[in-house]
Amino acid sequence: MSRIVLVYRPKHPRANERGFVDVRDLGDDFEETPGRVPVVTDRHYEGIRATDGTDIGSRKKRRAWMKRHGYADTSDYSDSWREKRARSAELAETKALRETVARIVYRGKP
Repeated sequence: MSRIVLVYRPKHPRANERGFVDVRDLGDDFEETPGRVPVVTDRHYEGIRATDGTDIGSRKKRRAWMKRHGYADTSDYSDSWREKRARSAELAETKALRETVARIVYRGKP
Protein backbone atom coordinates (compact mmCIF):
# COMPACT_ATOMS: atom_id res chain seq x y z
CA MET A 1 0.00 0.00 0.00
CA SER A 2 1.43 3.36 -0.93
CA ARG A 3 1.12 6.37 1.28
CA ILE A 4 0.11 9.76 -0.01
CA VAL A 5 0.20 13.09 1.72
CA LEU A 6 -2.43 15.67 0.90
CA VAL A 7 -2.41 19.34 1.86
CA TYR A 8 -5.29 21.76 1.79
CA ARG A 9 -4.69 24.31 -0.97
CA PRO A 10 -8.13 25.08 -2.47
CA LYS A 11 -6.85 27.68 -4.98
CA HIS A 12 -4.05 25.52 -6.36
CA PRO A 13 -4.60 24.53 -10.03
CA ARG A 14 -4.08 20.80 -9.23
CA ALA A 15 -6.48 20.78 -6.24
CA ASN A 16 -9.24 18.20 -6.23
CA GLU A 17 -12.94 19.02 -5.73
CA ARG A 18 -12.40 19.28 -1.95
CA GLY A 19 -9.37 21.55 -2.22
CA PHE A 20 -6.62 19.00 -1.46
CA VAL A 21 -3.39 18.63 -3.45
CA ASP A 22 -0.94 15.73 -3.41
CA VAL A 23 2.42 17.04 -2.17
CA ARG A 24 4.14 15.44 -5.15
CA ASP A 25 2.21 17.88 -7.35
CA LEU A 26 3.41 20.86 -5.29
CA GLY A 27 7.08 20.29 -6.03
CA ASP A 28 9.27 22.92 -4.32
CA ASP A 29 6.26 24.84 -2.97
CA PHE A 30 5.80 22.28 -0.21
CA GLU A 31 7.59 22.73 3.11
CA GLU A 32 7.26 19.93 5.64
CA THR A 33 6.20 21.32 8.99
CA PRO A 34 7.68 19.49 11.98
CA GLY A 35 5.08 17.90 14.19
CA ARG A 36 2.55 17.49 11.38
CA VAL A 37 -0.40 15.31 12.37
CA PRO A 38 -2.20 13.27 9.71
CA VAL A 39 -5.84 14.18 9.27
CA VAL A 40 -7.09 11.00 7.63
CA THR A 41 -5.30 7.69 7.87
CA ASP A 42 -5.98 3.95 7.74
CA ARG A 43 -2.42 2.96 8.49
CA HIS A 44 -3.36 1.50 11.89
CA TYR A 45 -5.16 -1.32 10.01
CA GLU A 46 -2.09 -2.40 8.03
CA GLY A 47 -1.05 -6.00 8.70
CA ILE A 48 -3.86 -6.70 11.18
CA ARG A 49 -5.27 -10.21 11.34
CA ALA A 50 -8.32 -11.48 13.20
CA THR A 51 -7.98 -14.15 15.87
CA ASP A 52 -8.85 -16.79 13.26
CA GLY A 53 -6.03 -15.56 10.99
CA THR A 54 -8.24 -13.69 8.50
CA ASP A 55 -6.70 -10.56 6.99
CA ILE A 56 -8.63 -7.50 8.24
CA GLY A 57 -6.03 -4.94 7.14
CA SER A 58 -8.54 -2.34 5.91
CA ARG A 59 -11.77 -0.80 7.16
CA LYS A 60 -13.76 -2.58 4.48
CA LYS A 61 -12.29 -6.01 5.28
CA ARG A 62 -12.71 -5.47 9.02
CA ARG A 63 -16.36 -4.36 8.65
CA ALA A 64 -17.14 -7.37 6.44
CA TRP A 65 -15.46 -9.78 8.89
CA MET A 66 -17.29 -8.29 11.87
CA LYS A 67 -20.63 -8.47 10.05
CA ARG A 68 -19.98 -12.07 8.98
CA HIS A 69 -19.26 -13.11 12.59
CA GLY A 70 -21.92 -10.94 14.27
CA TYR A 71 -19.53 -8.57 16.04
CA ALA A 72 -19.87 -4.83 16.58
CA ASP A 73 -17.79 -2.04 18.09
CA THR A 74 -18.92 -0.56 21.38
CA SER A 75 -18.93 2.84 19.71
CA ASP A 76 -21.83 1.61 17.55
CA TYR A 77 -24.02 1.70 20.63
CA SER A 78 -24.53 5.29 21.73
CA ASP A 79 -26.41 6.56 24.78
CA SER A 80 -29.51 7.18 22.67
CA TRP A 81 -29.39 3.55 21.50
CA ARG A 82 -29.26 2.37 25.13
CA GLU A 83 -32.16 4.65 26.07
CA LYS A 84 -34.28 3.40 23.15
CA ARG A 85 -33.51 -0.20 24.03
CA ALA A 86 -34.43 0.34 27.70
CA ARG A 87 -37.66 2.10 26.67
CA SER A 88 -38.49 -0.74 24.27
CA ALA A 89 -37.95 -3.34 27.01
CA GLU A 90 -40.10 -1.29 29.38
CA LEU A 91 -42.91 -1.07 26.79
CA ALA A 92 -42.73 -4.83 26.14
CA GLU A 93 -42.95 -5.52 29.87
CA THR A 94 -45.94 -3.18 30.22
CA LYS A 95 -47.67 -4.84 27.25
CA ALA A 96 -47.09 -8.32 28.70
CA LEU A 97 -48.47 -7.17 32.08
CA ARG A 98 -51.58 -5.68 30.45
CA GLU A 99 -52.20 -8.85 28.45
CA THR A 100 -51.87 -10.98 31.60
CA VAL A 101 -54.27 -8.75 33.53
CA ALA A 102 -56.74 -8.80 30.63
CA ARG A 103 -56.65 -12.61 30.51
CA ILE A 104 -57.26 -12.88 34.26
CA VAL A 105 -59.93 -10.23 34.55
CA TYR A 106 -61.89 -10.71 31.36
CA ARG A 107 -61.49 -14.39 30.70
CA GLY A 108 -61.00 -15.68 34.23
CA LYS A 109 -57.90 -17.66 33.23
CA PRO A 110 -54.35 -17.13 34.48
